Amino acid sequence: MRRIALAAAVAALAVGASGCGGEGTLTPQPKAAAAAKSPFAGHELSGPATAADFALRDQDGRLIRLSAQHGKLVLLTFLYTHCTDICPLIANQLNQALREMYHQRSSVRVLAVSVDANEQLYKRFMNQFKVAYATSRDPSWDIAATYGTFQLPESYIIDSSGKVVQKVIAAQNWMNPDFVQSIKKML
Repeated sequence: MRRIALAAAVAALAVGASGCGGEGTLTPQPKAAAAAKSPFAGHELSGPATAADFALRDQDGRLIRLSAQHGKLVLLTFLYTHCTDICPLIANQLNQALREMYHQRSSVRVLAVSVDANEQLYKRFMNQFKVAYATSRDPSWDIAATYGTFQLPESYIIDSSGKVVQKVIAAQNWMNPDFVQSIKKML
């Protein structure tokens, strides 16, 4: 059950990550080297980079600080309401993954950051898709830029020590047993 729940959690990121690519400020390894030693299809980082801390208010007005998630695996994704094909799928699949991971919720945190300038569109999107995880807005793109995100959606896997271990911007077989095992090892 745990393996299925973990696979479902990261499957939601896969759909969004298949939409675009880019390099950004994190240093990816050449694709051939990354593919040879990792089940991830995104950019494997050459040496874990400490995730940039940020603080935003979530949809309920609570302060979200990435550094407060220390000890948890964090799935950080950047979304946009005008991304009408992939971003709604991510929202729904992350909801489903969290329902399936009910018993592991204390070990995993999903954070979605929207770059929407229009707060009403953002709220309508979150209500329409009944988002059950923390979301916030970064209309200035400051946080997205810090992570090297410039095309949406893009996602990051941050381990329990606060290191970005994966920038996911490519198609990924998220049900690959090697990948699922890699995620389980991070918990």
